[in-house]
Amino acid sequence: MSSVPAHSEFPACGQDCFLRLTHRVAKVGSWSLDVSTGAFHGSPELCSLLELGNDHPSSLDEALSFFLPSGRRLVRSALERCLEEEASFDVEAPARTARGQRLRLRILGEAMRPVGRSGLHLHGICQNVTSIHRMRESLRIQEERFRLLASATNDAIWDWNPDTDEVWWNDGVESLFGYRQDEVGSEMETWLALVHPEDLEEVRASLTEAIRERATTWKGEHRFRRADGSWAWVLARARLVQDLSGRVIRVVGGMTDLTAHREMEEKLARTRHLESLGRLAGGIAHDFNNALASILGATELLLMDPPTDPHARSDLDQVRQAARRGARLTGQLLALARRQILRPETLDVNELVGSVVSAARLDLAPGIRLGFRAGESIPPMIADAQQIEGVILQLIANASDAMPQGGEIVVETDVEPAISGGQPARVVLRVRDEGMGMDALTLDRIFDPFFTTKDEPGAGLGLAAVHGTIIQSGGSVNVESTPGEGTTFTIRLPARRMEIDEEGTEWERGRGL
Repeated sequence: MSSVPAHSEFPACGQDCFLRLTHRVAKVGSWSLDVSTGAFHGSPELCSLLELGNDHPSSLDEALSFFLPSGRRLVRSALERCLEEEASFDVEAPARTARGQRLRLRILGEAMRPVGRSGLHLHGICQNVTSIHRMRESLRIQEERFRLLASATNDAIWDWNPDTDEVWWNDGVESLFGYRQDEVGSEMETWLALVHPEDLEEVRASLTEAIRERATTWKGEHRFRRADGSWAWVLARARLVQDLSGRVIRVVGGMTDLTAHREMEEKLARTRHLESLGRLAGGIAHDFNNALASILGATELLLMDPPTDPHARSDLDQVRQAARRGARLTGQLLALARRQILRPETLDVNELVGSVVSAARLDLAPGIRLGFRAGESIPPMIADAQQIEGVILQLIANASDAMPQGGEIVVETDVEPAISGGQPARVVLRVRDEGMGMDALTLDRIFDPFFTTKDEPGAGLGLAAVHGTIIQSGGSVNVESTPGEGTTFTIRLPARRMEIDEEGTEWERGRGL
């Protein structure tokens, strides 16, 4: 049996056959140009690409005429550069066949000097890359569309290749969490390192299971560390892309910041809890107050004709003091439930606050200074004077407790003018201190009933009562605090509305609600 001849032993006709078949499969035609004579020759495969039949172009200009204007300039420029520098070229250009069909051609060429001749010859090939170009263009458009969608969304979009462990992030990772793309890293482990330690194991396990089970989607909620060190609650969702065998080859997902939504849900749940607690406390306080009134009344009657036994008289005094303490407690519970009986009247704000501050100074510990800054042109307001006095005294007492080493408390009055067609004028009361301040967790619960940072039994209703009283009076109360710098309580109450008639006389319209 004869052996297969080596490549060099193949006859020339065989090599030509292989070349023609290769050109046909690859959709490639060859061409040559004699620069000295301008003669242009194209192979049958080139004529087939251009749908010319057997009439191949006989000149360079005729060959270039099949290219669209932009492509014609590009190819001519490449040919001229090849002649000047005797360097090869490789360009793509749009063209049109003899029958008007548009296609994309790839032209490769190089300059050669035939042996024994002084002129240059250009030789090259021309390949139909229309389908390849369309695929590239389609991929480019899809990638551009993906980038635009990724930049238009408010989410942080990521694209992970499990085989290479490469991760791509869109700009949302900076707008949501404060990271530049180079800071968040290009590996999955870098992303997982930013997941809260308490959530990390669950996130890793659920994602691993989704890949192992060949799932098509994955989602989960967890905490994600921002660039400033704070934690954001996020909803992570992903689509798992699989190959024909079902193996996951790509995971594209996004993270939505749920922090504000969760905080709103927590506030709503806390509000409902407080309302339920307030209704319960109000019902108990009302009945308890009636019982205390009877006890206190009976005690007062007995003390009008005190017993001769000094021990018995001391016992009655203790009963009266205990009943009064109970009455104050029920008053706070009723304030919490917003079920107090209010007796509103027109109040001069500066006069009321000034008298309360003067009285409060007498009970302050040494080293604590209490100042009053009266605002100008403060309109009157309609409120229960006794309840507002109690609110101011409670805030002063809290401020004093926050400054065991002494400091200054300042009570201010101000006014927020009415907004045309909107919010009416409001009287503003502020109580500032230089105390130890509060952190964010304490601030979130500052008005919760029975919440306290003190070790005293029974504490925790003062600020809850303040909140209930102000809300029942048609106002609002806010607090700002910084640990180590102090706290400011701001109360806003509706000012009395006034109208001015044609004679310039002011007439009261009632409460500005």
